[in-house]
Amino acid sequence: MLTDPIEFRPWPKTPRLRRQAWITEKIDGTNACVIIRRYAFGTHVDGVPRFASLVTGPVDPESGVPQSEYLIATQSRRRLLTPSDDNFGFARWAHEHADDLVSTLGEGYHYGEWWGRGIQRGYDLPGKRFSLFNTRRWWWNFPEDNPLGDQLGVVPVLAIGDFSTSAVDGALTQLRETGSAAAPGFMDPEGICIYHEQAGQVYKALLDRDHLSKTEAGRAGGCEGGGDASRTDHTRTGRNGHVRPVWNRGDHETSGTFPGQRLLRCRSVEALGRRRDGGTRRRHVHGRVPHSMKGNA
Repeated sequence: MLTDPIEFRPWPKTPRLRRQAWITEKIDGTNACVIIRRYAFGTHVDGVPRFASLVTGPVDPESGVPQSEYLIATQSRRRLLTPSDDNFGFARWAHEHADDLVSTLGEGYHYGEWWGRGIQRGYDLPGKRFSLFNTRRWWWNFPEDNPLGDQLGVVPVLAIGDFSTSAVDGALTQLRETGSAAAPGFMDPEGICIYHEQAGQVYKALLDRDHLSKTEAGRAGGCEGGGDASRTDHTRTGRNGHVRPVWNRGDHETSGTFPGQRLLRCRSVEALGRRRDGGTRRRHVHGRVPHSMKGNA
């Protein structure tokens, strides 16, 4: 006799492939996340967890008392971080700038790449930066008055439009020919990430050894950044470029940037610099921005 009842298990909805996708540069650093949680003021009067910092919210003008407080913490891909148990100084940087991160990012889990000097490729930078992954949120609305300047930004968007393999190939060709968009002049970029909106899934494509698994690539003499970064720095510089492909948008003109691919070039900020509410605003993006947006960057 059966002990467990038979239950209905539906087949999940199948997303359509040719739907909007975001292609961004895959920066070769180490995966990182800033965690910000909001609480009522006074919740942590008896102390805070050892891995967190406490930030007091704005003071209420009538009562003169803050209405909220925030805990800020950090993690790598595999573990929570502390300034004494860190990953390339990310936790130390985040806790030192806790007030600015809370005021800029707000509550949530803010994933991104911690990259720059001494991490993986290094990109010939004098210091380190944190680039947010969530372009759907931050590409249009990153604060203009970001108090952290170049230390905090968004991964460069190379293209937005209905998914196609030709667009993926075009973005890879662009990086190969013009170098990194995140660090202009650096001619050894890693590859791209593709976020498919309807599937809710991120994919990646690398410029070199894309056919190898992470383990196989490591055995072959390289390391495709996994959890906590560990590869030694190998950098080189070269020429600069600024071409930015955007495809499948009716208000753009055709461009023959890549042979065999119909790409679209922005006519004005109406294309990429447009906010969802119809207005325009500046965005702090790590690296160069699409040529049509340079007047608004």
